[in-house]
Amino acid sequence: MRWFHPYKIVGALLLIMLGTSVWLYRSDQKDDAEFFLKVFSAFGVLFAVLLALYGDAIKNFADRIDLRIELAESTNNFQDLLATPAGAVRVFFHHLRVVSRTPHRPVANCRVWLVKIQDEVAGDFREQFTFAVPRLMEWAPFEISPDVRSFSEDQVFDFGKSFMD
Repeated sequence: MRWFHPYKIVGALLLIMLGTSVWLYRSDQKDDAEFFLKVFSAFGVLFAVLLALYGDAIKNFADRIDLRIELAESTNNFQDLLATPAGAVRVFFHHLRVVSRTPHRPVANCRVWLVKIQDEVAGDFREQFTFAVPRLMEWAPFEISPDVRSFSEDQVFDFGKSFMD
C-alpha cells in the first residue's frame, strides 16, 4: 500500500484531532478540548457511514489495480508444431508476462489487446502499424487456455510466433 493512501490520511487526521483534544484537556482548556472531541466524534461517525455505504467504490478509487507488461523470464528453447490447413509447421512462440503490482487485489477476466506495433530504428521507437480495431492476443498455450484469465500475481500471454520455414 502507498504511504499517501486516503485511509491513512483520514486516520492520521482523526488521531491528530484526538491528540489535540487530549493535549488541550491536560493544559486546562477544557472548552476547546470538548469542541475537538465533538468534531472528532462527528468526523468519525461520518467516515464510518461513508465507508458502510460506499466502501467498495472508495476502495476501488483509492487502491486501483496496477498492471505492467514485461518479457517473460523464459522462452521456448524448442520448436513447436502448429497445425495449419496446409499441414504441420515448425514455430517458436514468444511470450509476454502481465504482472500485477497489487497482488492483494486479484485481476478478474484479464485480456491483452495489441493496439500498435513499434519498431526500433537507431535506438528510437517508431510506430510501424496502427490498428483500427485492437487485436486480441492469445493465451499461452492458446490451444488449451481460455481467452480471459483471472490471476493475482502474474500470467503469461502468447505474444506471437515465428515460423521456422
